[in-house]
Amino acid sequence: MKRIAIVSINETGLGSAFRLADILYEYDCVVFGKRGVCSDDSGARLFDSLAVELRKIYVQFDAIVSFVATGALIRILAPLLEDKATDPAVLAVSFDLKRVVPLIGGHLSGANRLAAVIEERVPDAISFVTTASEQLGRLSIDLLAAERGWRIEKLSSLARVANMLVDARQVALYCSDAIFHSLSEYDSFSRVERAEDADLIVAVAGDYKEKAVLRPPLSIGIGCMRGSSAESIERAVEEFLRRHDIDRRELKTVASYSAKEDERGLLEFIESYGVEARFFDAAQIEGVGGSFSPSAAGKHFSIKGVAEPSALLASEYGELLFPKEVFYSTITIAGAI
Repeated sequence: MKRIAIVSINETGLGSAFRLADILYEYDCVVFGKRGVCSDDSGARLFDSLAVELRKIYVQFDAIVSFVATGALIRILAPLLEDKATDPAVLAVSFDLKRVVPLIGGHLSGANRLAAVIEERVPDAISFVTTASEQLGRLSIDLLAAERGWRIEKLSSLARVANMLVDARQVALYCSDAIFHSLSEYDSFSRVERAEDADLIVAVAGDYKEKAVLRPPLSIGIGCMRGSSAESIERAVEEFLRRHDIDRRELKTVASYSAKEDERGLLEFIESYGVEARFFDAAQIEGVGGSFSPSAAGKHFSIKGVAEPSALLASEYGELLFPKEVFYSTITIAGAI
């Protein structure tokens, strides 16, 4: 749940802060008030110095909503700004809650979305969104990436693509079939066959140097002989990632057959890697369309395979990019997006 700090320095602002906290009921809201102005029993978390407290809040909360003069707020926060991918959302709100201005983190930190929630729930409220894509009703590439869980490899490289979208120009896109079809609702992209011709690349693997690159999450399916150690599985996965030039950060899900749910080595590996685990039963695996590489799973479990169908079942877009590979004659790995 998003943690929101709602900050005020006077009684009027404190009343507004508590009203807003009630409106934002699904968030974890903490109201801050200035000691000496706000009473000890007000229910607010009290502070002595606004500048000192804001520096703490900045690194502890996902969003800051301010009932403080915007100039004072900016002067305090300006030295703390580092990266729009990691800075918290910051919004300024009027005492009557009817004027909302997202100041920092409009897209990636969710300031625009939070402003929209306030606008929707407060009668006659108006959100003054300043990001160009929202003003013009155009696609925001960094927001699209955030919504889909695509890692932005180099944030500064997206500036050119963002401006192309704002200017309603076509963006040349290099990506897989499944990714392209998933973007069919947008008319901003034209597909190219070569990465060098692209303005934007959406790919889980490969080094594209100075190009604007978005990395979708990877799901891998793992089949392993009973008793395989966590260490051997980890070595196999690391080798799989190296072979295909995949950054470990793209690995989000490890999937396998339900008979492996008690496989100690596999479970230990998944826990150590900090990824999601998913297991599928025979009916689910048999329900996956298409043909797969020959597998010993047919002999042992009477199913069409483990690594490939499991990877597909766990994937977002249902495209098998990396067919099954065998490691140490005991471990099989396949990858899908």
